[in-house]
Amino acid sequence: MILRRRIAFIMILAVMAAACHTNVTKAHKTSGEADPQSKEKTSAPVSMSFSKSSYADSDTITFSILNKTDADVNIALRCGRFLEMSYQESVNGSWSENKELPYMMLKCATRMYAITPHEKYVTTWPSSLFKSKGSFRLLISFGFGPENTNQTITTVPFEIR
Repeated sequence: MILRRRIAFIMILAVMAAACHTNVTKAHKTSGEADPQSKEKTSAPVSMSFSKSSYADSDTITFSILNKTDADVNIALRCGRFLEMSYQESVNGSWSENKELPYMMLKCATRMYAITPHEKYVTTWPSSLFKSKGSFRLLISFGFGPENTNQTITTVPFEIR
């Protein structure tokens, strides 16, 4: 029974790894106006956005982080690939406690990645990572400045239908 669970877990992780994709691009300075189809949260040093505000459970979620500063912004990548983050789900109009995505259970090294000034970090993952339908928001920790001061920023909500 335990062996079957481990095999199922490994297969799920393999599918997640194949479905997840990360891309880093240099962003052009803009007026700060968000694409009408994106959901964006603008915070002091970073701007975070989704490609859409609502996803079907079979969609791929595209999420980007724009470093709006003149210094590096550091993020953590689990296994050197998966953005370390937690999430909350809206339950009866209130946000749940922090929950972890399945890949956060992987026992592998975390690599720090520096998003250079005015660079955009883009990552994708299947919406099926969220085991239910509803309204969610992400909590992502960033390291800022020469002291690499950590700060957790919450995204705008998005929906999985």
